[in-house]
Amino acid sequence: MRPSSTEVLDMTWSTAHPLHPLLSTLAGACLGVTVGCVIVSGSGGNDCGDPGTHSFEQGGDCVCEGGYEFCNDDPDDYSCCEIDDGCGPNGYLQDNQCWCDPGYTWCNPDDPTDTSCCLAGGTDGTGTGTATAGTDGTATGGTTGGVMCTEGAMPDPADCTPADEGIVFCSHSDPALIECSTLWICMGGQWVDGTQAADENCQFDGWDWAYGCYDNAQANQVEVVCGAGPGTPCNDGDASFCMDADQIHYCRYGKLSEVSCLKTCQEVGDENLVTYDYGECQEDMSGAFCACCDEGDPGCPAGGGTGGSTGG
Repeated sequence: MRPSSTEVLDMTWSTAHPLHPLLSTLAGACLGVTVGCVIVSGSGGNDCGDPGTHSFEQGGDCVCEGGYEFCNDDPDDYSCCEIDDGCGPNGYLQDNQCWCDPGYTWCNPDDPTDTSCCLAGGTDGTGTGTATAGTDGTATGGTTGGVMCTEGAMPDPADCTPADEGIVFCSHSDPALIECSTLWICMGGQWVDGTQAADENCQFDGWDWAYGCYDNAQANQVEVVCGAGPGTPCNDGDASFCMDADQIHYCRYGKLSEVSCLKTCQEVGDENLVTYDYGECQEDMSGAFCACCDEGDPGCPAGGGTGGSTGG
C-alpha cells in the first residue's frame, strides 16, 4: 500500500542508511530487535563483505546491509539478497507503506493502488506536496519544521551497561517524526546524546548531516536519515525552488535540503531507470522539478540548445 496523497512529498528522498558497526549494534535486551540477519560465524569468514555480497562483519558475525537478507540458510554462504518490498518502480517500503525514491512522485496520484513512481516534473508529475505528521500521540514539545512533535521515548538506564557498549536507541519510531527524534548511544555505561555521531556517520557516507533517526522495528534496525544542503531551519510546507540551474532547494524534516538535477538525471533516471545526458532545475506554479533530456533532443543544452526538456 502507499500513503494518501496528503502524505506524499514529491521530493521524498530515500536517504535512510543503517549506522556503521559502532552505532548499529542493537541489543535485543534494550530495544527488542537486532540489526539485520545475523549468522554466528566465528571470525566472520573470508567471504563476508566481499564485493557484491551486501554483507559486512560486525563483532565477529556476518550481517546483511539494510534492506537485504541472507539468500539461503547455508552458514558458509555470506551472500545477501535484496528483500522484495512489493512496491512499484522507483519506490521503497517504509513503515508498511510505499514511498517514492529521490526525484520521483506518484505516476497516478489519484490511484492509491498504483505504487509506481515517475520522475518529478515529467508529464505525470504533480509538483510539490505536503506531509502529515501521522501520529496518534499527544503533541508536546512544540513545533519543528511545521510538524507538531510528540514526546519521544527515553532509553532505560538499566539497558546500558559497560557490556552494552555501542548499542543505540532512537526516541521515535514514526518516520513522519524524524525531525523530532534524538539518537542515544550507550557509552561507558551511560546513555549519551548521539546527534553529533549521527552527523558524522552521514558525512562518512558522503552526506552533509543527519535529519534524525527512527526505530524501524519492521526492518529490525535503528535508521539514521541523512541529507545534504544548507541544513538551515525551514517549514516542510515551503515550496521547492531552483537555487541555480542545477540545484533544487526544498524543505524536508525541518531542514533546507538540496539535490543536483544533473546527477539525478544522469545517475538515478526516470521511472524506467532510463538515464539522460543532461538535467537542469526548472520551476512552474507548483514548485521546482528536474527536467531531463538527451543530446540531440530539441532544445536540449547537451546538444547545444538553450532550454531543457524532460526526456521521454
